[in-house]
Amino acid sequence: MSKALDDLHRYWVKRSTSRQAYYDVFWLMAHYLGIEWADLMVRHSDDFPKSQMTALEEALAAYFDGKPLAYILGSVPFLGLEIKIEEGVLVPRVDTEFMVNCLIQKLAPRAKILEWGVGSGAISCALAKNIRNVSIVAVDKSILACQVAKNNSEILGLGHQITVVEGDWYQECTWEGFDAMVSNPPYIAPGDRHLSPKVAAYEPKTALLAEDNGFADLQRLISVGMTVLKDGGLIALEHGYLQQERVVSALCLAGYQEIECGSDNQHPRFVTAVKPSAR
Repeated sequence: MSKALDDLHRYWVKRSTSRQAYYDVFWLMAHYLGIEWADLMVRHSDDFPKSQMTALEEALAAYFDGKPLAYILGSVPFLGLEIKIEEGVLVPRVDTEFMVNCLIQKLAPRAKILEWGVGSGAISCALAKNIRNVSIVAVDKSILACQVAKNNSEILGLGHQITVVEGDWYQECTWEGFDAMVSNPPYIAPGDRHLSPKVAAYEPKTALLAEDNGFADLQRLISVGMTVLKDGGLIALEHGYLQQERVVSALCLAGYQEIECGSDNQHPRFVTAVKPSAR
């Protein structure tokens, strides 16, 4: 018997107490069935091949089992770009867009940028898309992340601006002369009760968790920045919403100047600073 898509939508939404599920269920239906909002009221399940409906139901079941929507859809929007994503690579967040927008305003054309922990490539791709003629070296210790980032840069026509390199900020770094260094590093403390079970179950812990109460990687990057940045170069670090004061203190102790704090409109989220010129 035919079932209206609107009824199907409401049936799945009722399985969750999350307000976000109302939209997520629709995005899954739109992805698998190729429909618009208006179609919910006028289309029926019998309008689509059984294989399509089966794929949709499997995706919805995976979503309500906790699998992140981005992994199911295989992509996520980021500053107007469609970023392809695979399970095992950190899902880009809207929170990070605020730091990237700040950099787009601060950095000049032809800037030479280093990104540590490229993940899907969302940050590097957004910077390359929005700042004229920048060149970016994007580093990650995950082979999968490097593959996904390289793929995204090529799909978006930005491969000539972005060089993806397998590496780790804990290795000895001999690079230098960058105009900017940016990172969204791991900054969650192991055992943090605020970490969503869904995130903990599916997303790579190496991209989420850091020792020293979530601060170890931030501290390392602050140190590395003094090596890789040229005098007057800009460092930008995303951090946890309770870490901003500690990040600012560490930047001050390391000798950075012109420290500016940023938020994601809800919480403190990132800090930028400038490497001073040698006297």
